[in-house]
Amino acid sequence: MSEHISRAIERSSVLRGQAESGDASKAVRGLFMLFHGLYGNLFLSRYATGELDGDGKDKGVKSAMVIWQSDLVRFDADVVRAAAARCKTGHVKYPPTLPEFLS
Repeated sequence: MSEHISRAIERSSVLRGQAESGDASKAVRGLFMLFHGLYGNLFLSRYATGELDGDGKDKGVKSAMVIWQSDLVRFDADVVRAAAARCKTGHVKYPPTLPEFLS
């Protein structure tokens, strides 16, 4: 995992604060960026709706980030980092769903 993503995931206080505001944290955005890097558009297409917000971001992907955020907030950054690293061997062909990632 890149140093940038690892640092973002470490900021568990960011995870908590952003969950309350309805925006995805830098850690979750980093996780989605990692999954996009590992699985390409196969990951993002799972959530994309094609409907863009005022910033040009897909509303479905943004919504998915908030949902992932709300479930990941209860985990320590080390746990999230370890789960992300395990995806490289446990989910070789297809990206994990949120329930798969949580397990």
